[in-house]
Amino acid sequence: MANEIEPLGVEKDVFLRVEHDAAGNITYIPDTSSTCGDAGRRLTYDFHNRLIEVYNTTDITAGEPVWQRTVSYSYDALNRRVEKNDLDTGTDVVYIYDGLAGHSLGDGSWQCIEEREDDGGTWEARRQYVYGGRYIDEPLIFDKDYDSDGICTDFNYGGSRGAHRYYYAQQVNFNVTAMVVDDGDGSVTFIEWAEYDPYGAATVTIADGQSATGNPYLFQGRRLDTETGLYYFRNRYYSPELGRFLQRDPMGYVDGMGLYEFGRSSPAAVTDALGRDLVGSVGTLEKIADTIEKFNDMRKTAENVVNTAKDVGQVGLGLHDIASGEYEDAEAALETVKLATDVAELIVPMPGDYLSEGAKAAADAGKAIVSKKIACDECQRLRDKSVLHVLYDDECKEIGKYWDLLDGTRCQSKGDALSVLLKSEFTYKRCH
Repeated sequence: MANEIEPLGVEKDVFLRVEHDAAGNITYIPDTSSTCGDAGRRLTYDFHNRLIEVYNTTDITAGEPVWQRTVSYSYDALNRRVEKNDLDTGTDVVYIYDGLAGHSLGDGSWQCIEEREDDGGTWEARRQYVYGGRYIDEPLIFDKDYDSDGICTDFNYGGSRGAHRYYYAQQVNFNVTAMVVDDGDGSVTFIEWAEYDPYGAATVTIADGQSATGNPYLFQGRRLDTETGLYYFRNRYYSPELGRFLQRDPMGYVDGMGLYEFGRSSPAAVTDALGRDLVGSVGTLEKIADTIEKFNDMRKTAENVVNTAKDVGQVGLGLHDIASGEYEDAEAALETVKLATDVAELIVPMPGDYLSEGAKAAADAGKAIVSKKIACDECQRLRDKSVLHVLYDDECKEIGKYWDLLDGTRCQSKGDALSVLLKSEFTYKRCH
């Protein structure tokens, strides 16, 4: 069984174990809050590996523990959960979806817009939702029927309110952090707020004098089933206690080698609205890491180019003087004109942070050199007629074999020689 886990503890090893069926679905989860280690949940699945029933027991240590079914779920042909039967509360709930096919995160719509409960054989609306357009799990408004008349919008602000309208506050990764209620006079009242551990276990705090909203949407904007403590991530269920999904990834290894792993073990960095596809600003964590690496490489490259540009700009300005007639190194001047111009074109389009003074100097140098048509024409004229030589020990050296008159060190390249020309006082003459 790939990526399956078993023991959750040492002291209660017999009881704190997770069990799986042949398809890899987790079928038993211990209740770690039980001080005696004798409570747990048994889960059953259909042939599509969808959770359909949950049983609880408080006497797992008995020879024949008694299992009590607490909830069952039903699904439609599009794999959406459409009904819940809560045996603990005796409540049957159906989920109504918006019906718009072709949502960007899956086939058919996955946004529940209304919940109805069985009221003596009639399905009455109890909760309605409105969503934003940025993300599939961005609930904005929660309308709740309080007087059980099947109407979620009879707010009646001036009298006895039959319904309440709540607004959501979410973090950047769509964790619901707070709920406020519309007071009907242009103001809102703070009702409750939620805090999370890294893997989604929520602690909801009710404001003084307020009642719980009954909001089901919490971690990453997904629905928490209070009867099981599991989040419904559409194609799979997720346990914040275990920090992993109950079923294997239906897409296989597309998001990594951990078939039960949630968010590549970085739930704050990515979301997984469908329980099968990691979603983030750039997709998977690998893409995020690649982007960061590429950005760092680009930054290093930009810094190197800026430094090079600064040097080229200084050389270009110096050789512009040479090409203008003060000196006669025609070939070197022409090459530097081209180099400074190329660097200028490379640097100028880059973001402002990288357009440093050095880069700007290079760009200005390139433009200044190119604009001096007279100097370029002079360079062309002198190219085949004259070569600059440096006089050292009464010997003339051909271009590219310069000597530094300050310390007698021979330059190894024309680039070194150009730097020497700019930084040193030297004696020169033309050799014919």
